[in-house]
Amino acid sequence: MKRKLKLVLKRAIFIMAPFVFIACEKPNDLLGLNQVIGGDSTALGKVEFNNIVAYTASIDSLLVALSYDDQRLIGGYGGNRMVGSETDGFFGRNQSSFVSQLILNQVDPDFGTNPIIDSVKLFLKYSGAYGDTSKIMDIEVFELDEVLNRDTTFFSNYTPTLGQKIGEKMGFIPRPNTKVVIEDNSTESTLKIDMDASYFQTKFADVGDGTFASFASNDDLVEYFKGIVVISPSVDASTLYFKLNDGNSRMVMYFRNDEGDTNDIELNFNQNKTTTPMNFNLFEQDFEGYPSGFDLASLDTINGEIETYVQAMGGVATVVTIPGLDSLMGQNLIINKAILDVHKSNGTGFALSPPQRLEIRNFVEGTTTSTIKDFSIGNTFTGDGAYRTGSLRSGFYRFDITKYVYEVVNGAETGKIALVPSIKSTAAHRTILQGSGADKPMKLTVYYTQP
Repeated sequence: MKRKLKLVLKRAIFIMAPFVFIACEKPNDLLGLNQVIGGDSTALGKVEFNNIVAYTASIDSLLVALSYDDQRLIGGYGGNRMVGSETDGFFGRNQSSFVSQLILNQVDPDFGTNPIIDSVKLFLKYSGAYGDTSKIMDIEVFELDEVLNRDTTFFSNYTPTLGQKIGEKMGFIPRPNTKVVIEDNSTESTLKIDMDASYFQTKFADVGDGTFASFASNDDLVEYFKGIVVISPSVDASTLYFKLNDGNSRMVMYFRNDEGDTNDIELNFNQNKTTTPMNFNLFEQDFEGYPSGFDLASLDTINGEIETYVQAMGGVATVVTIPGLDSLMGQNLIINKAILDVHKSNGTGFALSPPQRLEIRNFVEGTTTSTIKDFSIGNTFTGDGAYRTGSLRSGFYRFDITKYVYEVVNGAETGKIALVPSIKSTAAHRTILQGSGADKPMKLTVYYTQP
């Protein structure tokens, strides 16, 4: 029986040997990635990096809209559109606004004989808010005085050309969770803004006889009525989120005429029509004119800062370097797992909610570029980056950067990386992190085997 068993083993080894030989001849660019010998992580080697250097850096701008045809390919112009202005002693002043075209619900409108515009309302369906909504705020609506170029890719620092002010809502307290009555119907929370009836009388009613060339199609309309820019001139209020691609978001012109009609004509943000109205967010930050928790001109980029800052809306990011990581090169290591833990700063009194997920991007010549490979596979968060709540209101972010470390171990350059919110152009979240020399500094733990 023993001799028979030995014979079987010899045959098995003889059969498998050619496969081992062939595997060594195949490309090995992912050899060892996430491999765990025997599935027992306790048997692996481990090295920790606790001297991570982190500091805050400003982000010039964010991509907020692709060119017209490319944006339509991904479903049009969706997401939250934001209006607001917030000021605090940590992030200075941050302002958001949005630009949008509107299209006719029905082209070639006929206002009838001697039409009179009674009122015009802009309805914006709330989708949420960020900050202290108990603060009084103002909103102004301006005519967009330039045609949006469909071949242009737009960034968050784009400066639109403003025409006259055509609407406003002053001194109000936002109610993003309160139902309202619109045209005698109770509906979900929606902001109502009074528009300038005289402007729409001249721009629409006086020329809308059913044959006006600029109303013949919505492509013609957006050349004639180019759109609106919605801003908040408030210094310190909150940031409001609006869902434009919703039936409640629209502009309505209420009018009467000599025929005795009392009627209305609607403009909307509908993304399902032949002409897709363009819309996107714009952001501004002021870290110098208003107090903030950092001075971008005097940050220690060599030794790092004790606290670092992360902000959506193209504000600031936390830049990270990992000294000594390249020491793993040339040691014939198999990288099984690499986990980066980043703790939120405690005791700052900063009350605004943090981003629920951060991602890691390469930081090149003062700007964030592509995501590292751990965050670049499809639309899944293989690199994690989710916020985890700890004890006593503490919390931290955890990142799986195994692919990044694997590349470094195999000769890739150890450049700077940046922590930024995963949702950065349709939300206002921000947070403060524990950086270099903090109570809970950033820590990278690398698990490896060495054949």
